[in-house]
Amino acid sequence: MNSPTFAVNTPIAWLNGEYLLESSAALPVTDLGVVGGLAVSEMSRTFAGQIFRLTDHLERLRQSLKLVDIALPYSESQICETCTQVVTHNFKVVNTPEVIDSKEIPQELGVVIFVTAGPNPTYMGQEYARQHGPSVGIHTFCLRRQAYHAMYRDGVSLVCPPVQALPAEIVPRTIKSRSRMHWRMGELAARKIDPHAFSILADDDGSLTETAAGNLVIIQDNCAISPPEGQALEGISLKATLEFCHHAGLTVERRRIWPKDLMMAQEAWLTSTPFGMVPVTRFDRHTVGAGPKGPWYRKILHQWSEATGCDLAQWLGSENQTEFES
Repeated sequence: MNSPTFAVNTPIAWLNGEYLLESSAALPVTDLGVVGGLAVSEMSRTFAGQIFRLTDHLERLRQSLKLVDIALPYSESQICETCTQVVTHNFKVVNTPEVIDSKEIPQELGVVIFVTAGPNPTYMGQEYARQHGPSVGIHTFCLRRQAYHAMYRDGVSLVCPPVQALPAEIVPRTIKSRSRMHWRMGELAARKIDPHAFSILADDDGSLTETAAGNLVIIQDNCAISPPEGQALEGISLKATLEFCHHAGLTVERRRIWPKDLMMAQEAWLTSTPFGMVPVTRFDRHTVGAGPKGPWYRKILHQWSEATGCDLAQWLGSENQTEFES
């Protein structure tokens, strides 16, 4: 693999072993990631320019690829090194040296790794597809933290639409798949119920799974509860949050969550890579908990800040936010 040699003011990406201008990174229309949505991905993010829990993301990527029988043509150490190169370069592109060296809030990056099944043999022929192999890409984008201000300030509204979760027997939920059609249908159904809510899909037994971009955690009687492994994607931010809950003295349980559990929860949160964790304050038009910033939310968000070296309350809130210092 070559090394990046681009100007410092030009964002870069990496595709199939080559660094290139981010604006030039593209897959052919014959790639199975485009033709059939046959792709898995991972998204991490930076805190102060450092990638958060990249090792965990690469382990989940490895597990996803194994389940869909796609061989990664690069070692995990190569992918890790490339992610670091791309992020180091692009972080400097979007942040001046003055910002990096000051106490100003830097522009953080989402870090995306994707792997597709490669060329479509129907279009390109079996031999071409075999020789080319999977497509692998790494790129970044700027996290728009202002998009999370209202979620942090007021909490998130969820609805459980009539669209059910895709059966795990068809596509295991441990795979972070790029196919989002069933989530699209869930969001469309949710907007008919509440235009401002996110959908959380239920299994055929009525228990809640996850949202399109986040895992659910509820707090009840000093216990942090999240759906069991296999019922939802094992989020890296969920893993971190439950570790923080354990360290803070909460009991941690993995069990099915029913709609009534969420409605009666003392607190509820969504965990996800872009924002870490935000409170859930409404479910199916019913109020959840006593407000957006419950006592356990405040404690666990403080642990997030300590673990990342970033004041997450300030990052999620306003420029002058100074909550959770005690």
